[in-house]
Amino acid sequence: MKRLLEFGKKAMFYVRVLSGYEERRIRSYRLQLEQRLRSEGDINEYFKPIDKEVGVLMDMQMEKEKAKMEMMGSMYKQALIEKAETQAAGDVNSANQTNMETMSAMFKQALLEKAEAEVAAEMKKSQKEQNLPLSKQG
Repeated sequence: MKRLLEFGKKAMFYVRVLSGYEERRIRSYRLQLEQRLRSEGDINEYFKPIDKEVGVLMDMQMEKEKAKMEMMGSMYKQALIEKAETQAAGDVNSANQTNMETMSAMFKQALLEKAEAEVAAEMKKSQKEQNLPLSKQG
């Protein structure tokens, strides 16, 4: 019985191949795939300018967020400096007062220099980023 069923399946396959049905089915499937790929490409081309604008807007938002974070960081650093100053002022009776003041001044100076360097680097980076999109659009 198995052999008969196997023979029937093979016979039907040969009939489909000889009649061209199988070839037409394969060609139809290939054409559908090509059409799908073409329409996806058209959709991508249509939305490419919109995607570019969205990218620019996202970059601007990220820059604003970065500026906010830098502001928060500088405020935090300033609070730490003020806290260190108040602690140094409270330890007037301490024998190491002069040592603490010099350490505090050095710490404050180091923090300020680091903050200035970060701001300068960020400004250069943002200027470069602002110049690049303008040259791409023009």
